[in-house]
Amino acid sequence: MAALDLYLQGIANRDSAQMLRYSTGAAAGLGSVRLTVAQVNQARGGTTTVAVTSESVSPSSVSAGAVTLSGTVQLRTEVKGSQGDQVSTSTLSGPIQLISVHGAWQVSDFRYDGAPMAFTPEGAQQTQGQVTLSVAFVLSYGQATAALVGLGAASGSASIALQQTSLVTQNGASETGQGIFTSTSRPTGVFTYARAGAVPTRLLASFKDSSSRPVNFDVALAGKPS
Repeated sequence: MAALDLYLQGIANRDSAQMLRYSTGAAAGLGSVRLTVAQVNQARGGTTTVAVTSESVSPSSVSAGAVTLSGTVQLRTEVKGSQGDQVSTSTLSGPIQLISVHGAWQVSDFRYDGAPMAFTPEGAQQTQGQVTLSVAFVLSYGQATAALVGLGAASGSASIALQQTSLVTQNGASETGQGIFTSTSRPTGVFTYARAGAVPTRLLASFKDSSSRPVNFDVALAGKPS
């Protein structure tokens, strides 16, 4: 259970190295999404405060390389920023899965706000002109589906503005979402959509460059949740 506490501590302290040291799979994906959103909020002059308000977990299954915990953990998140102040509570519940990776325990999975998570590593990318859009992973959690993305440019700085993004699933359904990016020369971003009802297979994103010219992407996704 120490790995779970250290994972949550990494999220609360916005320490990505610690969060990733004690997590893998869907749990690492969730932590990465939350920390990227907090980073964007900070760059906009806001603050994000996360605290564990209650934790009641116990082992329900133990083996040499895996531990399953039952119970719940509640996270309180307070966001202050340009869009106003918001306070929310998220519930992490069992089965909370921990696995041993090279002798170190890592949190791998849990239910988020009552729903199972679905994590798909992607490593997909597409280049249009001088700009490359990469998709690290797609994660469904709670009532949302999020994609962690990155922008890069041959000139070293990607200066484009998002106009629209949508996610297409294997049954042909399309969900329009929204996106935010860090303010760096090679921005990292989070695209968020309503929770996909089927496996996502394509990610579409439309941007405009500094001359208002369109830059459009249609990235094929793996479509194979881990």
